[in-house]
Order: sequence, then structure tokens, then C-alpha cells
Amino acid sequence: MTFTDEDEARLHGSPPGTFTGWKQLPEGSDLLFYEGLHCAVVTDKVNVAGYAD
Repeated sequence: MTFTDEDEARLHGSPPGTFTGWKQLPEGSDLLFYEGLHCAVVTDKVNVAGYAD
């Protein structure tokens, strides 16, 4: 199934191009979920792309 930006916006209650609110995770969780181009950001201070597998 393919979702459009508008479908995902309705599903998550957040307009396209914005982040959803933070959600509390269980203690000890180790989770990073990202989607889109921001996941490959590389600057002189940050290299997120270096952590992707």
C-alpha cells in the first residue's frame, strides 16, 4: 500500500513537513526512527548519515 503525504498527515495528525509530538517509550528502549532527507544530514558538528545501516 502506498501512502501520500496527505494520507500520512491524517494518520499521524501532523501536517506534511512537520514532526509529530514526542511519545514516551519504555525504560531501556533504544530506538531511532527517521524518514526523509533529514536523516542524511552531515555538518561540521553532526553526521547522522554515518549511523545509518
